Amino acid sequence: MSWAVDSVDLPRSTDSSTSAISSTVRSGGARRWPGPSAGSWLSGHIEGTRSPDGRLYKGNTGTAWIALRSGAPVIPCGLVGTERVHPAGAKRLYVARFEAHFGAPMTFPEHSGGESDRRTRRAVTNRITQEISALSGQEYVDTYAATVKSRAASAAGPQGG
Repeated sequence: MSWAVDSVDLPRSTDSSTSAISSTVRSGGARRWPGPSAGSWLSGHIEGTRSPDGRLYKGNTGTAWIALRSGAPVIPCGLVGTERVHPAGAKRLYVARFEAHFGAPMTFPEHSGGESDRRTRRAVTNRITQEISALSGQEYVDTYAATVKSRAASAAGPQGG
């Protein structure tokens, strides 16, 4: 995920979609991390990468893990028009208008303590993704965007050779 972190002791990383959460979990930091402190926030992009075609793809479960572990609410945000700010393949950002539609805070008390159960994380992630789809008007695709991008790159063959 692309993480914006304020007063939260999680590693910042851009090398893979779930690297910040994964490295924390692998190192055992997940058991020590108490969750966001009062007044702090954590922002993540649930798909883990940009959509290759403007549709909303299957979400990674890191956001659900954080929400379940900490009890913090998730505020879903559907972004519309970001392709004008950062078109696919562009090396720079452009000045353009886009819309951010925020939903009501989502909490999951019925799943409290369920962060270690992959089915619970998936169910919570799917609820968040459904809300983002409703806010953005994006069609949902039950496949990871990274998988679609990887298949497209494989189909295109080797570059420059």
